[in-house]
Amino acid sequence: MSLGPGAKAAIYFQLREIYGLTQKDFQSRPSIVIDHLKEMLGKTGSSLIEKMIIKEIRKSFGLVLEESASMDFAISEAKKKFLSQE
Repeated sequence: MSLGPGAKAAIYFQLREIYGLTQKDFQSRPSIVIDHLKEMLGKTGSSLIEKMIIKEIRKSFGLVLEESASMDFAISEAKKKFLSQE
């Protein structure tokens, strides 16, 4: 499952306009992003979005993470892997 470009744009727009968050905040402040997604979409909706983001991180960085991994943890592991490749 994935979000279409219109849905992604709408979420980014709301995060930027209502909460002052940018796409860069996803990597530097993931807990804040998830908190605001919960406010916008409720627990179920934000959980779905978080799982989709984690799935994309896994795929992009070739990470093997437990199903219960949080977005914070997934981003931390992706950063470690990226920095170890430099």
